[in-house]
Amino acid sequence: MKTCPKCAQEFEDFAADCPDCEVPLTAPGGGRATAAAVMLLMADPMAATVAREALMEAEVAFLPRSVPGTPFTEFVFDPADAERARLILAEQRTLRAGTGAGGSAVYTHQEVEVDGSEPAWAALPALPRDPEQAVPLLAEALRRGAPAVRAAAAARLAGSGRPGLDALAQALTEFLMQSRDAAVFSVTRELRERPLEADVLRPVVAVACDASEPLERRLLALHALGRFELPKLGRHLVALIDDPIPEIREAADETLCCLTDEDLGFDPHLTSDERRAFLPRWDAVFRRQGA
Repeated sequence: MKTCPKCAQEFEDFAADCPDCEVPLTAPGGGRATAAAVMLLMADPMAATVAREALMEAEVAFLPRSVPGTPFTEFVFDPADAERARLILAEQRTLRAGTGAGGSAVYTHQEVEVDGSEPAWAALPALPRDPEQAVPLLAEALRRGAPAVRAAAAARLAGSGRPGLDALAQALTEFLMQSRDAAVFSVTRELRERPLEADVLRPVVAVACDASEPLERRLLALHALGRFELPKLGRHLVALIDDPIPEIREAADETLCCLTDEDLGFDPHLTSDERRAFLPRWDAVFRRQGA
C-alpha cells in the first residue's frame, strides 16, 4: 500500500499520485520518514483513530506507519508541521500525552467523564438493552460526536445487525454530501468489514457518476467505493473511464482496480476511442468474477 503524505489516504501500490491532493504517494517508510522528521507515537488503535481524524480534518500532513509486532502507530511529520500537530492533538479530550523511550511523545486513548454541564457527545450516551432502540442514539452520536465518539458509534452500529448497517449506510451518504472526508472513511472502515450488498452503496455510486456534483465530492465517493471488495459496483462505474474530466477517469480506474483486484494498464490521457476500447475488457473481468 502507498500513502498520501498530505491527507494520509491509502492507495494500492500501482497508484502514483493522490487525486485529492495532487502530490506523489509514498511507500511505507518513504517520503517524510527522514532523519529530520518528527515522530509522534499512538499507543493503541483508538488513539490512532482519534489522532488521524483530527489531523485530517485540520489538513495537517502526516504519514502513518504501523510498528510491526506492536499495537503502536507512528505518525511522521515534517518539522514545520509538528508543533501545529501537537496543538491539535492537545485539544482532543480523549487523548492523553505521555513520554516514551528516548523522550518521544506517546498518545493513549482515555475515556472522558461527562458531568452533564454540556451536551453529552464527548462520550457515548447510555444505551437501552434493545439493539433496535439503541440504533437511533448511536446514529445521532455518529453524526454529532467528536472523532473518538464517531469511531465508537460506528463500531457499535456495525455490530447491531441490519438496522445498524442501514444507519451506517445512510450516515455515509450524508457525510459524503457534506464532504467530511474523515467521517466518510471512519464509516467506510466499519462497513467494509461486514457482509454488504452492493445496492446499499447505490447512493454513493450516484454521487460518483453525477456530473453536476463538485469534483472533490465525486472523487471522495470513488475513493470510498474503492475500499470495498464488491466487484458488482464496478459495472456501475466503468463508464467513468470515458468521463470528460481526467481526474475522474484516473480515480475511476483506480477504484475499478481495487474493486476487482485487476489492473488493465489504463491511461486516463488516452483518446476517447482508446478509452472506450477498455469497456469490453472490463466487461470480461466482471463476467469472469461473476459480477
